[in-house]
Parts: sequence; C-alpha cells; structure tokens
Amino acid sequence: MFNCVICVPFIFIFTNHVFSVSAVERWLPKCCPQGSQLSGDVTSCVASGTEVSDTIVSATTDNRILEYRLEHKTQFSCVKHEPFLVQDDTFVIAGNNVVIYSEAGENWTLPLTEMCVDSLYIPPSQEQQPMFVALLCPACSDLTCLNKCCLENHQIRISEDGNVISCVNATEPFKSQRFLGSNSKHPLVIHGFPTCNLLPYKKYISGPAYISSFSRLELPSMGMTVPRTEYCVDSSARGPVLVACTQPVAATLKPTLYGGFFCVGAVFLGLTLALHLWLPELRKTLHSRVLIAHVSCLLVGYLCMATVNLASIPAPSTLCSSAAFTIQFSILAAVFWLNVMCVDIAWTFSGLRAPKASLTLDSDGHKFLYYSLYAWGSTSAISAVTAFLEFSPAVPSSSRFKPSFGAVACWFQYSEAILLLMYGPMFVLLLSNIALFVYTACKIRRTQQDTANMVQHAGS
Repeated sequence: MFNCVICVPFIFIFTNHVFSVSAVERWLPKCCPQGSQLSGDVTSCVASGTEVSDTIVSATTDNRILEYRLEHKTQFSCVKHEPFLVQDDTFVIAGNNVVIYSEAGENWTLPLTEMCVDSLYIPPSQEQQPMFVALLCPACSDLTCLNKCCLENHQIRISEDGNVISCVNATEPFKSQRFLGSNSKHPLVIHGFPTCNLLPYKKYISGPAYISSFSRLELPSMGMTVPRTEYCVDSSARGPVLVACTQPVAATLKPTLYGGFFCVGAVFLGLTLALHLWLPELRKTLHSRVLIAHVSCLLVGYLCMATVNLASIPAPSTLCSSAAFTIQFSILAAVFWLNVMCVDIAWTFSGLRAPKASLTLDSDGHKFLYYSLYAWGSTSAISAVTAFLEFSPAVPSSSRFKPSFGAVACWFQYSEAILLLMYGPMFVLLLSNIALFVYTACKIRRTQQDTANMVQHAGS
C-alpha cells in the first residue's frame, strides 16, 4: 500500500485510436497490485471487479505509439516529500521525468521514479471511459504550490451551522490567478483537504490573498500566514473559502480586542444613558432628548458589535445576518441623530428667530417629532434599500452592491455595498455636520463682533 497524506487526483483520460505505425512498449510503476485499482477517494486499493487493461497508449510527436505497461514492481512511497495526487491538463513522459503542463503555459519537471500510475475504480453501473490516475511527489519547497480543497470542476460548500464541509459541482471555474503575488509564478494546483487533528477552521476570504515563499498562503487583511501543509482554498457560492487546521493567533486576538473595546464603550454609553434617564432635569430640554436618542443608538450598535466579535457567531447563519442589519441600522441612526444636533444648534444661531432662554414643552415636542421623523425615517429608508438588495431575486448573488450579510462575516461582503449603504450616507452627513459647524462658528463670530461694536458705541 502506498503512503498518502494529502491525495488529490491528476486524472487523464485516454481514448482508443488506431495508428498505422509500430508501437514501442515501456513500463510505468503501478500503484496497486495486479487485479486491483485505486479507490474513488484515491486513498487505498480495491479489487477491480471487472477486467481492466493495464496498458496506457499515447501517440508522440514523432508519429510513434508508446504503450506504457503498468507493473507493480515496488511499493510506492514518498520519502523526501509528502505525496500529492496532482490534477492538471496535461502530462508527458520525457525520458526518466514526467513533465506537467499548466493552463498558463508553464511546466514542471519531476522525476519519474517518484510517481506511480493506476486506473481509477468506476462502479459497473456507471458507463464511463477508463480513467488513469498518477500519484506524484512534487517538491513544493522548490515549486510554487496552491492547495485546492476539491477536485477540478467542484467547489466547496459549508453548512449553515458551519460544521459540515462538502464538495459539490462548481458553478464557475476555480481561478488560481487570484492567489498570485507580485513576484510569484503561476502555482501548481494540488488538491485535497489538510489533515487536521482538530476540527478545521473555516473562513470566507474577504480581502487579498496570495502565495508567498515556501508556498505559504498570505492573507494581509486577516493578519494571517498559513503554512503550505495546513490549509486549502476553494471557491464557493458565497466567495472564496479558506480551510485551515488551526485558527491563527492573529485571527483570534483581533476580534477579542475589538470586542473588548466595544464593551468598554458600551459601559460608558450605558452610564450616560442611565444618568439622563434618572435625573429629570437632564431630560427636559430638546437637546437632552436628542442626546438620549443618539446615545441609545450607539449603545445598541456597540453591544451588537461586541457580541459578534466575542461570541464567534458563525458567518452563514440567520443570527449573523440579523446582527449585521441591527448594527447598520443603529450606527446610521446614531449618525443621523448627531446630524440633528448640528442642525438644531445651527438653527438656534441662524438669526431666523430670536433665541429664548427656554422653550415650551409643546414647541420642544413638535420639534422633536420632526427631528424623529427625519432621523428614524432616513435610517429606515436606507435599511429598506438594504433589505431589497439583500433579498430581492432581481439582484444577482454575484452583484457587488448586494450586502450579502453573513456570506463572509456578520457584515457586508463587498466594499461597493458598504460604500453605497453605509459609508456613503455617513460621509454625506459628515460633510453636512462640518458645513453646519462652520456656519455656526461664523454666526457666533459675527454675534461677538456686533456685541463688541454695540458696547463700543454705547461707551462713546
């Protein structure tokens, strides 16, 4: 039996052709003993069940036929490197080497002594052409390798609870070019999940990812560097996925720090809110009511963000999506109430009405009603647009303006969506607040000058 740590098939199909030239017979090491084949998962040998030819026929460029006879002479094992079962478009036997060609036009040459070939077991009920599988021992310390979780034409699927991983038919081709660094060559794609002692860590890739030296996977936005033997990546319906044996320290420390900071902020926001609700004199004025609304929204947002970071809510879940909607609504509402403060202060110094020492309850009540309609209404409108883009079948799942809450994390998946539905409105409100601040400062400055002139004239 061969020794296989991470195996993925390099499958090539030969069809029978009739050539009018003589054949030259050579032999290749057979992975399994005569009368047996590689199992479907390519981890063991099984009885053939039916008669299978142990001859591979291929035509060469010089009009010769090479018949490679498979003979089980020695046990296949990799001493120098971990065995991989490599899948790629083409391979050619050249002397004592095997040459693998990639779709990018590059090629890798590996010793023929570090490989074996066998047919893949196909149940009799399935009418398929014979498929031969080559197990190779590539030196990924010398080559640039990329670990793909599933076979070609397959992609990964993660269950809703995040605990079950499976491979399904791909809806779009896997693009290894996505993982090319500035100085890295086109990687040799190998297939298979890492062998982990514990439950593997799963994460949707939201930022840049590329292969570095020693075929390590670098994820700068996630603060992660994963060794070659401890990860695999693949495409999915929700975007690229990383499967790693252990969750890196950087990936656990960052959410913990963020969650702790949000908890500290929530404590002080809660004390501020409790103080205003406890003391009647702090909630009589219009400004105090606006401040209570602003602090309440921030408190809800901070508590949700602390929960998301500390509780490790699984990304593909209803709870995760609900948390994202709540965070968006509460933070946007807090920003709108901050804008209400700026508007009210600017209106007070606008000169359109004479400032009074106090306002009646009816006047405050009417103003607060109008301000509430503006703040809550605007926030609700943006949330309604968000819900439409998220759940409407008219918006394709591949659209970068779709929020896709819970696809990558408990937040937006694409920068275009967060810019349209979160940062865009916040930026407009920030510019509005700056303009109102400048306007109010100019009004105060003019009032000071007018007061100084009146005092000067009165003194003269």
